[in-house]
Amino acid sequence: MREELSQATETDRLGLGDLRIKQHPAIFKFTVDPILLAGFARIRARASVLDLGTGAGVIPLWLTGYRGVDRVTGLEIQPEVADLARENVKLNGLEERIRILTGDLRTPPPALAAGSFDWVLSNPPYWPAATHLLPEAPALAQAKFELTCTLRDVVAAAAYF
Repeated sequence: MREELSQATETDRLGLGDLRIKQHPAIFKFTVDPILLAGFARIRARASVLDLGTGAGVIPLWLTGYRGVDRVTGLEIQPEVADLARENVKLNGLEERIRILTGDLRTPPPALAAGSFDWVLSNPPYWPAATHLLPEAPALAQAKFELTCTLRDVVAAAAYF
């Protein structure tokens, strides 16, 4: 699937500035939610930020590229989506300021220590799995439905970090 994703990605503008983002319809396309979150959070440039469930990296890109935040880490459970986020970081030349980790927020990778971030953001899955018909695309279903974590899990992880 990773080869298919890299061949069929589209590169779009992320906002009105110079940032670009690669997206793939089989994963999902970003919506305004992460942009609003990144735009409204009053984070100082020197703060360390963790984005739980970073997806294609919209929040880290926005915070570093448009808001001037120095250090952002994105954590993504889906390996192919994390790879896409890494591509987006590289596409925008932000490798020195953004790191993308593949892992589960319920059992975080060792690179993420408790209490090591000033801010933790997330645009979490917001639908319980049994409430709606799931999308056919597994990556989209995981992003929008509580299939791999619940809101309680996200809040617990945010408190931990």
